[in-house]
Amino acid sequence: MRFVPAAAVALPVLAAHAAPFAEPTCKDTDVLILGAGVAGLTAAQTLLDNGVNDFIVLEARDESGGRLYSRDFAGHKIEVGANWEAASPPEENSEVFGAISTIATYDYFSEGDYFVCDDHGYVSALRNNVSDVLNKHADRVLFNHKVTDIKHNLDGVTVTSGGECFKAKYAIVTFSLGVLQRGKVNFDPPLPLWKRQSIAGFEIGTYTKIFLKFKSSFWDKKQFLLWADPHVRGNYPVFQPLEVTEAYKDSHILVATVTGERSYRVESQTDEETKQELLEVLEHMYGDKVSELEEIYYPRWTTEDWSYGSYSYWPPSTSLQEHQNLRANVDSVFFAGEATSQEFFGYLHGAYYEGKHVAEFLARCIRGGQQECKQTNYEVLTGVTPYDLYNPDNGWYIYNETLGVPGHN
Repeated sequence: MRFVPAAAVALPVLAAHAAPFAEPTCKDTDVLILGAGVAGLTAAQTLLDNGVNDFIVLEARDESGGRLYSRDFAGHKIEVGANWEAASPPEENSEVFGAISTIATYDYFSEGDYFVCDDHGYVSALRNNVSDVLNKHADRVLFNHKVTDIKHNLDGVTVTSGGECFKAKYAIVTFSLGVLQRGKVNFDPPLPLWKRQSIAGFEIGTYTKIFLKFKSSFWDKKQFLLWADPHVRGNYPVFQPLEVTEAYKDSHILVATVTGERSYRVESQTDEETKQELLEVLEHMYGDKVSELEEIYYPRWTTEDWSYGSYSYWPPSTSLQEHQNLRANVDSVFFAGEATSQEFFGYLHGAYYEGKHVAEFLARCIRGGQQECKQTNYEVLTGVTPYDLYNPDNGWYIYNETLGVPGHN
């Protein structure tokens, strides 16, 4: 039993006659960056590179990286998030923008796909790239700070996280499209109609990798193994043996992949239920060769309150102007992430470039002492995007003669 000192018991009575508690003092900075994923940390590093070092990064989780998420499994480092997965399939995308995005991603950077294997995890590439932020300015990156409220006007922003508040001239919101769509963060005043419609008008998909550690390997020594279920479309259609790469030699790890509706289903059930379904499929493929399944792990992207999905994509008939509304600022609140990238939505490098672009934009505002910095937005949308709008003001930086998109050279 714990006894409370008599003096302590009297305090509530005395408090009734005391002065009211003062409002918490807000921490002041030039730029608040909300999220320590690829876009957020890239924005912070870009501000530093441009002479702006008065910023604070607020991250809901206890680590950086966002959906660039590496973790340990069965004695190896695995990539739960970004690895080499692509954006949504053509039938889910606007045809033109699906084609442009594919070319922008696959032809703009390299001619082939590459699978990332790193003992330190893919996320180490990000952390190394922003080492000045995470090392020299580590006190400006605050973990376990989940944002709940954003008050904004043309003069600045006030952000609430737990019992703390932060004030700044500008904020860069790097929340995923899923978080914005769920309305888990309160904007005061509410975002304008054109902004709310743009957030609601885009889609966020789910791509689930299921990691399986077996007692021994029994599968074909190939990079991918395909299964066509005779009854259910998309029922664990792809398996990837990791041990075909030197980094996972003799690991006995097999990765199953599901997307879309099958992802939602799998992520809503228990590990044991998923385990039994996978073993049934593998026994159809390999019979009694299947060895004991020792470990299983997969993320629940659709239920994580910091993601609510894996990647964004454009629905059919989406215009560039509508997407620019997703990018555009409201008062002193700016937005960045893979979803706001015109060319690279759905990809890690989309988040990188958007974090870089918005930080460069704000650095010019801060250095120039501008009273109002504003990105282009459209109150009225057109069915077809005029070619002259393919320019950096609308987030388009790539010139593509083959596709007939003038863009910006």
